[in-house]
Amino acid sequence: MIAPATPRAACAWNWSLALLMLALLGLVLTAPALFAEPMTYASFWIDHVWIDQFAAELARGSLYPRWLPRSHDGLGAPVFHYYAPLAFYAGAAFKLAGLSAYGAVIATFAAAWIASGAAMLRWIGDAGRRGLIAAALYMAFPYHILDFYRRGSLAEFCVYPLVPLLALALRRAGEGRGFGWLAIAYAALTLTHLPMALVTSLLLVAPYGLWLVKRRRDAWRPIGAGLTLGLGLSAAYLLPALTLQHLVLIERLWSVGELQPANWSFFVPGRWPDRPSVLLLIALTAALALLAIPAALRRERWALWSIAVAAIVAGVVPGLWSLPIVEKVQFPWRALVLVEFGVATAIARTRVKPALTAAALVPVLVLSVALLRPAGIGNLSIADLARHPDVLEYLPADAPTREFGGTFSQWALDLSKRPAFVTRPDGVTIARRFYNPAWQVSCRGGEAATFAEPQTRLLAFRGRDCAIRWRKPAVQRIGEAISALGLLLLGLLTGRSRLRPRG
Repeated sequence: MIAPATPRAACAWNWSLALLMLALLGLVLTAPALFAEPMTYASFWIDHVWIDQFAAELARGSLYPRWLPRSHDGLGAPVFHYYAPLAFYAGAAFKLAGLSAYGAVIATFAAAWIASGAAMLRWIGDAGRRGLIAAALYMAFPYHILDFYRRGSLAEFCVYPLVPLLALALRRAGEGRGFGWLAIAYAALTLTHLPMALVTSLLLVAPYGLWLVKRRRDAWRPIGAGLTLGLGLSAAYLLPALTLQHLVLIERLWSVGELQPANWSFFVPGRWPDRPSVLLLIALTAALALLAIPAALRRERWALWSIAVAAIVAGVVPGLWSLPIVEKVQFPWRALVLVEFGVATAIARTRVKPALTAAALVPVLVLSVALLRPAGIGNLSIADLARHPDVLEYLPADAPTREFGGTFSQWALDLSKRPAFVTRPDGVTIARRFYNPAWQVSCRGGEAATFAEPQTRLLAFRGRDCAIRWRKPAVQRIGEAISALGLLLLGLLTGRSRLRPRG
């Protein structure tokens, strides 16, 4: 006779079954990409280029690759002084496990998709029907699908599992159950995608944190401590990213109309960078907001918050997206993932008539199905990516910018055809790699001064029998020291309170 399952065993079975179903859903959502030609449009090509090099540098023993030596066909680029690295550690793991670089890109998207459902399930705290429906909807909502199939934005996509986990960590801290998990979640968000960290801090962390403090006045202490510690943990990335921007062309990004968030306001059609894209975003935003209305009529706070965020995305708050720092998020519609999170939460927590919810879901799911396919192939082939073309914003400062706003720098690729070293009659040697102050050149007789050759921005120096090596900038060493102290503090907290994630 088989003994009946214990309540604990039954609970574990429910969670395991729910996670299995979410994993299958993630594979179904990714399947159209698995059977399509390699996608190299939008950001897919740069995901491929960066994962390929990030994995190679990890294999060479670099624990945190900052300089990508193969970018621009061997001229190199300091990409990860500026771009958050966490998503590329995940992608590199798939590459080092034996997948191709393109396969690693798709595998990372699939893993993040499944993880977003699992994280949503954990936030809801119920592996039953309501929790499973909320998690599945969060995965299948149209902005998830648009961000993959239309944009290929890998790092932004990897934020999606972090949004529910950050909300859960905020709730734990607000209830007085420690701030260690909040520090980890906030650091992970910052280390994954900086513009999304800014959007999430403004539209989720701030209002939810204030609401938690309103409920429990002393909650500001653990919430503030967790967020501060999270920034400290991410200082190894954050300090160089914020202080070394004068060395590259990243400031030129803000002159591109497509990357100015105020131009995406639904209420200024004369400034729209891309009319079909804005019309699609209007439909998507409206469908999600309408889905939240039945729960909002019952005063469900997550539904009300979702509608408010959707309105902010639309541009109803004059001047918000033009504020200093806020304007650097590039696209206000990044916040649609927060709308999806809030709507899925509201559906799980509010008892609305199923027929009403199903009717409101129809336009949302129609959009999802319409977007569930590759938007094309791209102008670059996988063979083209073997030259590792890279984006323009990480070229050296003062590099030619007539082509800024294009896909990659043909000027840099042409420049890469030069010899490895050229010594001019005046004794100056030009190396075939882009200049950066972090390069240190040691020659016979001592260290040689380095500078950028004016016409090419390549590394130049005077000396013979020289060796070139990468030296950490002082701000990087400071950031790493701060992060190390943060880890030490987190370890002490863990030892004292034995952090255990509970809903």
